Amino acid sequence: NLHPQISCPSEHNLEQLKTALGQAYIQYNETLDIVDRRTGGQGAKHVDVPALKKTLKAAILAIAESAGQGKPVCGLSDNSILAHLPFYSELLDHPPIIFIIRNPIDQSLSAWRHNHRLAKEENNREHVEIMYQHGETVESWLIYCAHLFNTMVNKLTQIIKTHDNVLLVRYEALVDNKASELNRIIEKLGGDTNSIIIDSIVQDSSLKQ
Repeated sequence: NLHPQISCPSEHNLEQLKTALGQAYIQYNETLDIVDRRTGGQGAKHVDVPALKKTLKAAILAIAESAGQGKPVCGLSDNSILAHLPFYSELLDHPPIIFIIRNPIDQSLSAWRHNHRLAKEENNREHVEIMYQHGETVESWLIYCAHLFNTMVNKLTQIIKTHDNVLLVRYEALVDNKASELNRIIEKLGGDTNSIIIDSIVQDSSLKQ
């Protein structure tokens, strides 16, 4: 998001949007039936799935453009998209998709601390109960997350074989070789990879900054 041409705002939830639009169309079709019964009884033509997909696509593009604030390359971040990646890739005409994966031990330890902090700050045990479903120790949580990681990587491996619009990035590589990894990502997204821009992003995204 520090790149002058690329927008990547805070996380979104496209599945929530899809579900909400689907429910709205169901209710709208029910209304069409009611109105049809009360009037000519000609048989209401329901809003169909292709129309719903067109609406969802337009909504996603509008949201990305709005969040982009004028930048020519508008992106959205959604950590839950993997389960539905082929659908969204097709819906949005195979846009560049960046997947960043992290060592599952580091990731799960981070999540363990993060959720315990949220439970305390928000006085809501649901944050930890989600993890405790898999055992109340950090070890059981690590084992569960490692299993999820393996499943995710296996799925990504298959997806990448048929989706050349997907770029896989390792978090550790992004930390250790930020400039070169940023160059790969920005090139994939169609942004300027000028060394001055890359160096500026590296500097401005440091932990100190």
